[in-house]
Amino acid sequence: MKDIPLSNDTVGRRISNMAEDTEMQVIEKIKKSKLFALQLDESTDIQNSSILLTFVRYIDHDESDMKKDILSVSELPMHTTSSEIFKVLNGFIEERVLKWKNCVGVCTDGAACLTGRNSGLVTKMKDMAGNNLVSTHFYIHRQNLASKKWHVSLMKSC
Repeated sequence: MKDIPLSNDTVGRRISNMAEDTEMQVIEKIKKSKLFALQLDESTDIQNSSILLTFVRYIDHDESDMKKDILSVSELPMHTTSSEIFKVLNGFIEERVLKWKNCVGVCTDGAACLTGRNSGLVTKMKDMAGNNLVSTHFYIHRQNLASKKWHVSLMKSC
Protein backbone atom coordinates (compact mmCIF):
# COMPACT_ATOMS: atom_id res chain seq x y z
CA MET A 1 0.00 0.00 0.00
CA LYS A 2 2.88 2.38 0.76
CA ASP A 3 4.13 1.97 -2.82
CA ILE A 4 0.95 3.38 -4.36
CA PRO A 5 1.57 7.05 -5.11
CA LEU A 6 -1.28 9.37 -4.21
CA SER A 7 -1.23 12.93 -5.44
CA ASN A 8 -2.81 15.78 -3.55
CA ASP A 9 -5.48 15.92 -6.26
CA THR A 10 -6.34 12.24 -5.77
CA VAL A 11 -6.59 12.61 -2.01
CA GLY A 12 -8.57 15.85 -2.36
CA ARG A 13 -11.04 14.25 -4.77
CA ARG A 14 -11.50 11.29 -2.45
CA ILE A 15 -12.17 13.55 0.54
CA SER A 16 -14.64 15.58 -1.53
CA ASN A 17 -16.45 12.41 -2.70
CA MET A 18 -16.69 11.11 0.87
CA ALA A 19 -18.07 14.46 2.08
CA GLU A 20 -20.71 14.50 -0.67
CA ASP A 21 -21.73 10.93 0.14
CA THR A 22 -22.00 11.70 3.86
CA GLU A 23 -24.07 14.82 3.16
CA MET A 24 -26.37 12.84 0.85
CA GLN A 25 -26.94 10.21 3.56
CA VAL A 26 -27.83 12.88 6.15
CA ILE A 27 -30.17 14.66 3.70
CA GLU A 28 -31.97 11.38 2.91
CA LYS A 29 -32.41 10.65 6.63
CA ILE A 30 -33.82 14.16 7.18
CA LYS A 31 -36.30 13.65 4.34
CA LYS A 32 -37.30 10.28 5.78
CA SER A 33 -37.70 11.80 9.23
CA LYS A 34 -40.02 14.52 7.91
CA LEU A 35 -39.50 17.00 10.78
CA PHE A 36 -36.19 18.65 11.60
CA ALA A 37 -34.75 21.53 13.62
CA LEU A 38 -31.75 23.73 12.87
CA GLN A 39 -29.07 25.27 15.05
CA LEU A 40 -27.23 28.17 13.44
CA ASP A 41 -24.07 30.01 14.37
CA GLU A 42 -22.35 32.71 12.38
CA SER A 43 -18.63 32.74 13.06
CA THR A 44 -15.27 33.61 11.54
CA ASP A 45 -12.54 31.15 10.67
CA ILE A 46 -8.78 31.57 11.11
CA GLN A 47 -8.58 33.53 7.84
CA ASN A 48 -11.20 35.97 9.16
CA SER A 49 -13.82 34.75 6.67
CA SER A 50 -17.45 34.73 7.81
CA ILE A 51 -19.05 31.29 7.89
CA LEU A 52 -22.46 29.92 8.79
CA LEU A 53 -22.39 26.67 10.73
CA THR A 54 -25.66 24.79 10.49
CA PHE A 55 -26.44 21.76 12.63
CA VAL A 56 -29.58 19.68 12.22
CA ARG A 57 -31.61 17.51 14.59
CA TYR A 58 -33.93 14.86 13.26
CA ILE A 59 -35.26 11.41 14.10
CA ASP A 60 -33.30 8.61 12.47
CA HIS A 61 -36.01 6.00 11.93
CA ASP A 62 -33.43 3.36 10.96
CA GLU A 63 -31.90 3.56 14.44
CA SER A 64 -35.00 4.82 16.31
CA ASP A 65 -32.91 7.63 17.72
CA MET A 66 -32.68 11.42 17.70
CA LYS A 67 -29.60 12.51 15.73
CA LYS A 68 -27.61 15.71 15.58
CA ASP A 69 -25.33 16.24 12.59
CA ILE A 70 -23.45 19.04 10.91
CA LEU A 71 -25.66 20.01 8.01
CA SER A 72 -23.47 22.62 6.37
CA VAL A 73 -20.58 25.02 6.66
CA SER A 74 -21.26 27.89 4.27
CA GLU A 75 -19.16 30.91 3.46
CA LEU A 76 -20.90 34.25 4.01
CA PRO A 77 -20.21 37.74 2.70
CA MET A 78 -17.98 39.73 5.06
CA HIS A 79 -20.74 42.11 6.21
CA THR A 80 -23.53 39.69 7.03
CA THR A 81 -27.15 40.73 7.25
CA SER A 82 -30.20 38.61 7.95
CA SER A 83 -31.05 38.73 4.23
CA GLU A 84 -27.61 37.48 3.20
CA ILE A 85 -27.63 34.71 5.80
CA PHE A 86 -31.14 33.66 4.76
CA LYS A 87 -30.13 33.67 1.09
CA VAL A 88 -27.28 31.23 1.83
CA LEU A 89 -29.40 29.02 4.11
CA ASN A 90 -32.42 29.02 1.79
CA GLY A 91 -30.19 28.16 -1.18
CA PHE A 92 -28.85 25.15 0.71
CA ILE A 93 -32.35 24.01 1.76
CA GLU A 94 -33.79 24.38 -1.75
CA GLU A 95 -30.83 22.75 -3.54
CA ARG A 96 -31.28 19.64 -1.38
CA VAL A 97 -35.08 19.69 -1.83
CA LEU A 98 -35.77 19.96 1.88
CA LYS A 99 -39.10 21.51 2.82
CA TRP A 100 -39.25 24.59 5.03
CA LYS A 101 -42.67 23.48 6.32
CA ASN A 102 -40.91 20.49 7.95
CA CYS A 103 -38.55 22.75 9.90
CA VAL A 104 -40.06 22.95 13.40
CA GLY A 105 -37.28 24.64 15.36
CA VAL A 106 -34.32 26.97 15.14
CA CYS A 107 -31.71 27.73 17.78
CA THR A 108 -29.44 30.79 17.54
CA ASP A 109 -27.10 32.86 19.70
CA GLY A 110 -29.59 35.72 19.87
CA ALA A 111 -27.71 38.17 17.63
CA ALA A 112 -29.97 40.97 16.37
CA CYS A 113 -29.56 40.02 12.69
CA LEU A 114 -30.77 36.52 13.59
CA THR A 115 -33.62 37.30 15.97
CA GLY A 116 -34.85 40.76 14.93
CA ARG A 117 -38.65 40.91 15.11
CA ASN A 118 -39.24 42.54 11.72
CA SER A 119 -36.43 41.39 9.47
CA GLY A 120 -34.30 38.92 11.43
CA LEU A 121 -33.34 35.52 10.06
CA VAL A 122 -35.82 33.73 12.35
CA THR A 123 -38.65 35.93 11.03
CA LYS A 124 -37.68 35.04 7.46
CA MET A 125 -37.58 31.35 8.41
CA LYS A 126 -41.05 31.62 10.00
CA ASP A 127 -42.33 33.19 6.78
CA MET A 128 -41.17 30.05 4.94
CA ALA A 129 -41.83 27.38 7.59
CA GLY A 130 -44.94 28.81 9.21
CA ASN A 131 -45.55 30.25 12.64
CA ASN A 132 -45.21 26.81 14.27
CA LEU A 133 -41.43 27.22 14.03
CA VAL A 134 -40.07 27.41 17.59
CA SER A 135 -37.11 29.71 18.16
CA THR A 136 -34.72 29.18 21.08
CA HIS A 137 -31.47 30.71 22.33
CA PHE A 138 -28.24 28.72 22.85
CA TYR A 139 -28.02 27.87 26.52
CA ILE A 140 -24.25 27.54 26.41
CA HIS A 141 -24.12 31.06 24.97
CA ARG A 142 -26.28 32.32 27.86
CA GLN A 143 -23.92 30.67 30.33
CA ASN A 144 -20.96 32.30 28.63
CA LEU A 145 -22.62 35.73 28.82
CA ALA A 146 -23.54 35.21 32.47
CA SER A 147 -20.05 34.01 33.40
CA LYS A 148 -18.57 37.31 32.19
CA LYS A 149 -20.40 39.04 35.04
CA TRP A 150 -19.24 36.63 37.74
CA HIS A 151 -17.01 37.85 40.50
CA VAL A 152 -13.33 36.84 40.14
CA SER A 153 -13.51 34.58 43.24
CA LEU A 154 -16.32 32.55 41.65
CA MET A 155 -14.29 32.11 38.48
CA LYS A 156 -11.33 30.71 40.43
CA SER A 157 -13.50 28.11 42.16
CA CYS A 158 -14.86 26.68 38.90
